[in-house]
Amino acid sequence: MNLRKLGAEVASGTPDFCKLFEALPGLYLILDIDLTIVAVNRAYAQATLIDPEAVLGRALFDVFPDNPQDTQADGVRNLQSSLSRVLLTRRADTMAVQKYDIRKPDGEFEERYWSPINTPVLGNDGTVRWIIHRVEDVTDLMRLKAHSKSQNQIARDLTRVVKELRSANSQLAQTLSDNDMLEREHVHLANIVESSGNAIVGITLEGTVTSWNRSAERLFGYCKSEIVGKSDTLLFSPDSLSREIEIVARVLNDEVISQYETVRVHKDGRHLNVSLTVSPIHDRRGSIIGASAIVRDITAEKRAEEELKKLHLDRLFLADLVQSTTDAVVARTNDGRIRNCNHAAELIFGYSAEEMVGQAGWFSSDIEAETAAVIERLQRGEPSIHYESRRPRKNGDDVHVFITASRIRNQEGYIVGTSETMRDITDQKRVEAQALALKNELAHIDRLSTMGQMSAAIAHELNQPLTAIGNYANAAMRFLERDPACPNEVQSARSAIGKATAQAMRAGSIIRSLREYVEKRDTSRSPECLNAVIREAVALGMVDLKCRRINLVLALDPSAPRAPIDKVQFQQVILNLMRNSAEAMVDADQRKLTIATAIDSASVLITVRDTGPGISADVRSRLFQPFVTSKADGMGIGLNVCQSIIEAHGGTIDAADASPGALFSIRLPLADDGLSLLT
Repeated sequence: MNLRKLGAEVASGTPDFCKLFEALPGLYLILDIDLTIVAVNRAYAQATLIDPEAVLGRALFDVFPDNPQDTQADGVRNLQSSLSRVLLTRRADTMAVQKYDIRKPDGEFEERYWSPINTPVLGNDGTVRWIIHRVEDVTDLMRLKAHSKSQNQIARDLTRVVKELRSANSQLAQTLSDNDMLEREHVHLANIVESSGNAIVGITLEGTVTSWNRSAERLFGYCKSEIVGKSDTLLFSPDSLSREIEIVARVLNDEVISQYETVRVHKDGRHLNVSLTVSPIHDRRGSIIGASAIVRDITAEKRAEEELKKLHLDRLFLADLVQSTTDAVVARTNDGRIRNCNHAAELIFGYSAEEMVGQAGWFSSDIEAETAAVIERLQRGEPSIHYESRRPRKNGDDVHVFITASRIRNQEGYIVGTSETMRDITDQKRVEAQALALKNELAHIDRLSTMGQMSAAIAHELNQPLTAIGNYANAAMRFLERDPACPNEVQSARSAIGKATAQAMRAGSIIRSLREYVEKRDTSRSPECLNAVIREAVALGMVDLKCRRINLVLALDPSAPRAPIDKVQFQQVILNLMRNSAEAMVDADQRKLTIATAIDSASVLITVRDTGPGISADVRSRLFQPFVTSKADGMGIGLNVCQSIIEAHGGTIDAADASPGALFSIRLPLADDGLSLLT
């Protein structure tokens, strides 16, 4: 479309942007936010060897995977990282030159290098709607840059040798009769070939080796007698045969192939990376009768290139890692000034990287002094320092951060700066403070509840002895009022006062017992039959649990011994575990509760198992701690009380996930003097 016609279209209405996009000479591909291909222009399709209609609607990396034959391929990973940055920052991202091989129609991959840039297209609401992926094919440029100065020197050597060979051939044709000159030229050329630092090989058009210098012997391991007269395919790797046929065809067209990189095979089977310069050899009439190849070993150079490439990729990966982390990462110079920071630091603190770079502290003299002290400790030899601090946001709020400060060393081992990794723990600290306040409040409520229970128990238990004391005191007064001198009345008064005293002693015992219980002192125990105690507890518990349709199974070992226990407290543990199991099985398809006993040489084991949902791993480790519960209306006190009672009896209580259900195990020690077994 010419400019005049385009102007007419603009004047008459909206131009056909689809045609314009299709006709753009640059390589363009458009993705949606799910990285699905929505448009491809003609230039991009031609450069990447794809059918544009066939790829529309497909995922980007399904169409352009990494070359499976290249174990070092990282094109997909690098492009994925760039597109993620575009979606996150809503800004264009220019990538370094990437090696990203293209799959040909026959399924093979072709080596290519690209210079990509990914640009977001924002909607009216400011979010990313599409990503324009534009690339330039820089394969030829990269190949040219790969040639070193030594390769240029080889080209000059080759040109010199070719010129001398051609000059010798020309002189040979012109001075055929001059045998002395011919001999001198042959000797001269032979000396050039033999003394060359590069392998020089002569071959016929059929591929038979005709000449082989000392450098070729050193490079490939074959001596001249082993290779001359044989096919040069001995030196080829199987996967390079098709390319070699192409090279031969170009030489037959009188083309000089300069600095062609390929793979050759050593006598011992090793593969060598080599650079070839192949030139045709002409006879006196100018006909091509063979070819000469100057071969240079570039294995070490390739290895160095791969190491540099790997180092570059590692650095890019580390850079992506630092930029992708949700923790703020800040690098400082030795004088404490911020050198650079990652994107998370900008998000957490609200300052741009430009505002933070160059700051000695963190917009605060106190933080500057704190940072200086940390740097001094690091430079004295501490490998890393962990501490909590506060940093101001740009809006004036404080951020509570956990900081890990470390030294930064260069390749020579010198300390060139420090790094700070800062995790925002503001919400964590807020939650901890709320949890502590709640814990204190619950402890206060628990103390009030305990005091209330104790007061009620004292009031209930002391009512009878106090009433008795009052009655006895009134009786003594009446006896004395009748006749204080009468011995019988005095004796009756003394008896009433004695009984009142006994009731006062009883009231004191009640108070001491309640105090011991509240303070968790040892309570009185007596030998009890464990099976009988458990049956009584189960009978009490099932009064409430029958309405829940629970299948109760008792598997009590008949040889279970008597044990010195506080019967009421132990039954309270069994009732608590039964109640917890019943509540856990409310929504279970099968509601089965199994209580069992078993003994060994040193202890008796009581287990309570249900078929509920079990115990999650995050709760299991804290199950017996106060205030830990999985019930919406639970206080998290019951299991802690159970643990206190069992441990006061010298035993242990544990919980495990039984898949399905939960399993609680109580283990009590046998008495040292042996316990009589019930038969």
